[in-house]
Amino acid sequence: MTTIYLTTADSSPWTPPADWTNGANTIEVIAAGGSGRDSTGASGGGGGGAYAVATNITIVVTAVFSVGVGGSAGANGGDTWFNGATVSTASAGAKGGSG
Repeated sequence: MTTIYLTTADSSPWTPPADWTNGANTIEVIAAGGSGRDSTGASGGGGGGAYAVATNITIVVTAVFSVGVGGSAGANGGDTWFNGATVSTASAGAKGGSG
């Protein structure tokens, strides 16, 4: 089994390696955490990013993914997803934490 980490905070097409098997794979995604500070500089705990897992994903040619970035100054963390256009339409999608 090969482990591949997609950590770029951007959306990119991903081409599966030659040993990719549509019927035997696991995709795990973790979203970014929210900011622990508000816009005035007051601090608190930001919400943690969600986790999601999907198995046996079929990829025909490429898959689009997005890795969310952490929230700053009261902002929410970014969503992370794999094989879809948005977190809600992806094969595996996780919402970012609240700021």
